[in-house]
Amino acid sequence: PKMFQNLTIATRLKATLGLLATLLVALSALALWQMGRMQASTQEITANWMPSVETVNKMDGDLADLRLAEYSHVLNQDDKATAAIESHMAAVRKAFDDTHAAYAKLISSPEEQRLHDDFMADWTRYAQFHDRLMVLLRKHDIESAHTLMDSEGKALFGRMAGGLAKLVALNHDGAVAERRNNEAAYNGARAMLLGAAVLGLLLATGAAVWLVRAITGPLNQALAAAQRVADGDLSVRIVATSQDEAGQLLQALDRMQSNL
Repeated sequence: PKMFQNLTIATRLKATLGLLATLLVALSALALWQMGRMQASTQEITANWMPSVETVNKMDGDLADLRLAEYSHVLNQDDKATAAIESHMAAVRKAFDDTHAAYAKLISSPEEQRLHDDFMADWTRYAQFHDRLMVLLRKHDIESAHTLMDSEGKALFGRMAGGLAKLVALNHDGAVAERRNNEAAYNGARAMLLGAAVLGLLLATGAAVWLVRAITGPLNQALAAAQRVADGDLSVRIVATSQDEAGQLLQALDRMQSNL
């Protein structure tokens, strides 16, 4: 276009460098955005899903430890030994409460909250069962305690184990889904960056060709005109097609030729 032909060489250089700088900034911004997406997915996995799985598994281990301690109490009649077992059960219940408090802060969805509430309802019933069991054991009513363990205790423990398994599965599935999101973000970032790089290369190449032609074309024309004048050939009119520095040079050569 005529308007581009009249641009000075300095303006064309600035426009080309500005285009390249804009492409560089755009690629950097795109890369940072995609990195932010991947970091968010990684943070979700490491700060939520995996800690949730770990704490739920720890709760499951505490409950199993408590259940074993209850059986040990039923089978043990020595007062000193049962006192140690009861002390151990108290420590296990405190550890469970601490772990549960940590897990409760990690709940991140209505579905997880519902599963947690179901589990806690079973845990409340199990705690009540445990208190009744301890009353029987302290009365040395071993037969009743054993019956209670194998009936209500077994059923409640199975329900709690199932509830914790559901919580583990939910958080595991969440971690897997987030990992897939991370992979999708990575693949998307790679495709976008490759596409942007190709587009940038094409634009940069086009700008470079435009700039080189804008400079070398008129200069070659001026050189040819100067060579003809030097050879004494004044018959060919020197025509300038632009108003940039090269065009002004051609105009000056044309006036010089006309005055010879």
